[in-house]
Amino acid sequence: MTAKLVEINMVMGIVNLALLVLAMVLSAAPLPFGDQLGSEALHAVWATATVFYFVASDYFQVVRLKGFQEFCKMFRGSESAS
Repeated sequence: MTAKLVEINMVMGIVNLALLVLAMVLSAAPLPFGDQLGSEALHAVWATATVFYFVASDYFQVVRLKGFQEFCKMFRGSESAS
């Protein structure tokens, strides 16, 4: 069971890093067009990237907790069957 939990934590860590990089890219992408877009559009893009990061991060934390729950159910089920 420990190996599966370590695997889930490692994958979720990689997903968290990918979300962080994606949020940085989304935040930095409109910078070269700042003169054409204006500051309000840049603020909107940055706010959208921030909200996306927080929502996706929370979603993957819920997925991780659900995975832990499922593994605990499987582990306890195999203990009671023995």
